[in-house]
Amino acid sequence: MKKQSLTFILFALSITSFCQSNIPRDLKSFTDQFRYEEIRTNTEKRANYNFIKGSPFLNKEFSEGEVTMNDSIKFQAVPLRYNIHSDKMEFMTENNLILEVDNTTASYIFNLGDKIFENKSYHQNNQEKTGILQLLVDGKFKLYKKYTVDFETATEAKGFQESEPNRFERKKDQYLISLPNKTPELITRKKDVIRVLEPEKPEIKKFIKDEKIKARSEEDLIKLIQHCNK
Repeated sequence: MKKQSLTFILFALSITSFCQSNIPRDLKSFTDQFRYEEIRTNTEKRANYNFIKGSPFLNKEFSEGEVTMNDSIKFQAVPLRYNIHSDKMEFMTENNLILEVDNTTASYIFNLGDKIFENKSYHQNNQEKTGILQLLVDGKFKLYKKYTVDFETATEAKGFQESEPNRFERKKDQYLISLPNKTPELITRKKDVIRVLEPEKPEIKKFIKDEKIKARSEEDLIKLIQHCNK
């Protein structure tokens, strides 16, 4: 199936009218929300993924999900898949055309199977970024996961090192913590966790020590944020 890279521009008038209602809509309605403008893309993005080792996707196959736009408009039975490398959610139209959701034009929540994804601003190394995050724990305190896939160009054999083709490489998942009404912050070390949580939870350092919480353990972080929400 030929993939076309397109971006969407919302119809202002359509959004104004649709925002008045929470009535669920279908795939055709989701597609009709947008008009398409083909954009220039670099060679890497136009490359046929079938000829690149590895995968840029969380799951290559599309799965039906629900999309909520601007916290009000719901679209049901939308075939979705997450392209980690481009950090875009893709969907398939009724005509089998694969499009990207431009998450700079509106806020989106994607319910995909047992996973919930949101496009959000977040802080990383004192810089504000925007991307798709998976919500792991909801509540006053939230825990998010950030996936990363890098594109590595082919390398020639050198010494004992074998040659490598063009490839997608999955990196370690990263985790972010969000305080009430705050932007999520990337955490990589235990001291990051304490720094983020201690202003709201002064006793959190003792809990982390007693429970032997590891900053890179998803299971431990889920346990920690669930404790914060009690």
